[in-house]
Amino acid sequence: METARAAGCYKLQFQSRNHRKASHGFYRRLGYQALTGGFRRYLRGTPPPPA
Repeated sequence: METARAAGCYKLQFQSRNHRKASHGFYRRLGYQALTGGFRRYLRGTPPPPA
């Protein structure tokens, strides 16, 4: 996450197949938010890009 933040990223987002239930629990414990078809986590202290 520090590498992404240093590169100017404001969130991490990826996809994970529905059958990977144990992985989904792991991602949630790390602070990722479940989405339809994937997970997202906003990085603290990094503003989103201008609209």
